[in-house]
Amino acid sequence: MTEKENMLQGRPYQPADEALEADRYAMVRMLGQLHDYHEEHTVDRLLLLKEILGSCPDQITVGDGFRALYGYNIHIEGAFAAAADCYIQDAAPVTFGSRCTLGPGVHLYTSLPLAQAGEKNTGIESASPVSIGDDVRIGGRALLYPGIHIGSRSIVDPGVVLTSDVPADTHVSIGSRS
Repeated sequence: MTEKENMLQGRPYQPADEALEADRYAMVRMLGQLHDYHEEHTVDRLLLLKEILGSCPDQITVGDGFRALYGYNIHIEGAFAAAADCYIQDAAPVTFGSRCTLGPGVHLYTSLPLAQAGEKNTGIESASPVSIGDDVRIGGRALLYPGIHIGSRSIVDPGVVLTSDVPADTHVSIGSRS
């Protein structure tokens, strides 16, 4: 089994694998093209986003500096907006419902190293999916850990670090959840 297959099936994998590195380099090139398009090139930007992402609607807006690790693990069901400098580390599936918005500098992570403190770093990682329901707003500079689920109609305030799930219809502010 390849490292990419391991990654896609949620098994431990080596991200330094040549095939995965090639996928990341391809993503960097495509994101460079995306950022070279000016805002008035909406059709060109949409076509490129449809190539970059696993699935996305026609109603999608991403700000300057939007980044993804692979792109093909990101699935967006309906209208979506990500402000400038958002990063989605999609080693596992990242799914968004309809009408989701990400404030500037939001980071979503799906993988972490398997090494524990005091152990030799082997570079092996494990990835867990992130899912976000409909009508969710995530404020600027919020950070989501691997495996997080945010229920529909929830709000995550700016700067929040989420390490556990958020039920539907919940407002999370700094200090209210860890």
